[in-house]
Amino acid sequence: MVVQPPLTRPGPQGFLRRLLTAAAILVALTVGLLSPAAAAQAQAQAPSTVAATAAQLQITQFDCDTGASRFFCVMHYSGGTGPFTIRWRVNNVINSNLNDREVVQFGCRSGAGTRIGVEVRDSQGFLASITVACQCSLNQQ
Repeated sequence: MVVQPPLTRPGPQGFLRRLLTAAAILVALTVGLLSPAAAAQAQAQAPSTVAATAAQLQITQFDCDTGASRFFCVMHYSGGTGPFTIRWRVNNVINSNLNDREVVQFGCRSGAGTRIGVEVRDSQGFLASITVACQCSLNQQ
């Protein structure tokens, strides 16, 4: 079951935010799926094997909404080999209170620009990650 944060309103700002989020996910999935060791190994293998390796772990959903000086974020992933670790970064610093959660919320200073990132690593060392720039809002968006 996919849990969506309750603070989403339709409108041009929400549409643009989702469009930019989808573009960022596409970029992250294109360039950030393989660890350096796995990338070196993949270069020596046939292209069909590389495609199968890269498809193992991916972030399938990432969305953050803001309101009441808080961020509400949800992510989902698929593939890979468990166990998995999930690490959230706020302004490039790992927030250990959010470790290993797919749905999180945390406070922010209204009006402040914030970089929010999440990375998932599987037991084989494969990594999927995404980072987006957001602005904290006092009002529901």
